[in-house]
Amino acid sequence: MEMRHEDTEPLAVRGDSMPAADDAPDGFDYGPHDQLRHDLKTPLTLIAARAYLLARSIRRSSSLTDGERGTMLDGVAAIEEAVRTMVITIDGIGGSGGDAPQRDTFDGDTAPL
Repeated sequence: MEMRHEDTEPLAVRGDSMPAADDAPDGFDYGPHDQLRHDLKTPLTLIAARAYLLARSIRRSSSLTDGERGTMLDGVAAIEEAVRTMVITIDGIGGSGGDAPQRDTFDGDTAPL
């Protein structure tokens, strides 16, 4: 029993059930670099969130000594710094954002030019 819909075929090709940047109905023509940035940043967001939860659990743990807690939090900080570095690197993919749609920021909102 295979269900195949025309509007979900690109998702099936990617093997991902989450809508990606090129599936957004905002009228922008997203390029391949936009899709790559999206696909790389999604797992990094998950890593950052889990590192945050781990750090919170470490801080709340009463069974750790101060030395153990410090060592573990240093390790989590290294993970968080690596994620930030990777996000900056990923944002640089595709040169100066040649594939990205032109946008203008006004009062904290992002709007098309």
